[in-house]
Amino acid sequence: MSMSLLLSGCEEPIPGLTKSKIHRDTINHSTRFHHYELGDTEHAIFYKPVSPDLLLEKYAILRPGRQIQFSSKDMPFEVEKEEAFLVQYGSKESPSYQVQLNYYGQADDYGHYGDLFYKINMMEVKEDPFQSYIPHHDGDQDYLLNRVDVSTDEAGTTFYHFIQTTDSSYAYSSYVENEMGDVIVLTTAADEIMFYKNGFMVEIGYLTPSRYNDPERVPNETVIAEMLATAQKLAKQL
Repeated sequence: MSMSLLLSGCEEPIPGLTKSKIHRDTINHSTRFHHYELGDTEHAIFYKPVSPDLLLEKYAILRPGRQIQFSSKDMPFEVEKEEAFLVQYGSKESPSYQVQLNYYGQADDYGHYGDLFYKINMMEVKEDPFQSYIPHHDGDQDYLLNRVDVSTDEAGTTFYHFIQTTDSSYAYSSYVENEMGDVIVLTTAADEIMFYKNGFMVEIGYLTPSRYNDPERVPNETVIAEMLATAQKLAKQL
């Protein structure tokens, strides 16, 4: 599943997009689950962030010839800032792509974003990683004793939903742009949703001030349902 109609190799940047510096030699993806092959990621090209609509509609990244009908309007909160990161990796003959869509709620008193977000990381993979390995079943706990929900939609797509219920959690990492205009990887806490659909591994991280009903880390079930429903909307477009 290559984008050879757009590019002939990883050495040739996409016209109209600007390459960015990044202080790492591999692409970023979840620390929870690495049971899938991404191919050669050592010579990846990282691009400065643009609007999600530009990548999904104008460049038709991920689905050449077909627009993915997904935008900030699908978020379960009012979006104040949105951006999309593109990473180009793999061989010259068959390049692959990673797209990260960042949607942020209102900034804090200092103008910083990060208290409320929904971030979507989509990567091309060679095969369904869950065919040979099932990481969790519904009602399980992860290795840090946090809650795991597993559900399947009407199309047969399985969603793995990781919800922090203890004082410890896996680190969640995502691309952001720093004040120097470079792409960096930011690590924070977040609940996560993962699924595979039609050649894409999708990893979602979200954070919201209303994720708990009280200080005892009792999850807000309404928030959990809204975040899962948003992931299901995206899955229908892939």
